[in-house]
Amino acid sequence: MNGADHGFSVRNSAEKSKPWYVPYFYSEALCVSAWLARRGCIHMSKMLGFMVFASMLVGCQSPVSHMMNNNFVAIIADPVPGDWVGTWTGNMGPYLVSMQWQPDGYGRFCYSYSTANVLQKIKFSEGGIYIQDGTKLELKEYSAKSVIVHAPYFAGKESIFYPDPDFRNASEYCAKALN
Repeated sequence: MNGADHGFSVRNSAEKSKPWYVPYFYSEALCVSAWLARRGCIHMSKMLGFMVFASMLVGCQSPVSHMMNNNFVAIIADPVPGDWVGTWTGNMGPYLVSMQWQPDGYGRFCYSYSTANVLQKIKFSEGGIYIQDGTKLELKEYSAKSVIVHAPYFAGKESIFYPDPDFRNASEYCAKALN
């Protein structure tokens, strides 16, 4: 199933504007490169390589723009599909993540890694999962057995969450925080 089956659309990442730091980054990179080249500290080929590397970094979306323009409180939650109500656990990189959903589209997002333990509020709206810190996850597909989300930041990859009503797969912190 995808979002269109339930009356919501998944936003296109091409609709996003470039973050505020992009022009600043380019101008700073140009200034540093020119300064180093004038002093003979860097050859032109190295400067060109540095500029190519810098432009590749700018192509990656960063969560900083979403976090700095956090509009979590203004987002209106949509009801979640009936199969979604409850607790789901999965991995997002090294983080063990648990999401707990209520029928009205509100929920809690908990993750643990090493000594970091975080509990935040979440909302489901227009096919996206919006987290209290301003970041978001894009819903790719779901069924009664799994939910697949995509983190649109850097080289974000898809993460799969599975039903976890007894917190058997959740971290110790999240099991206590969500239970």
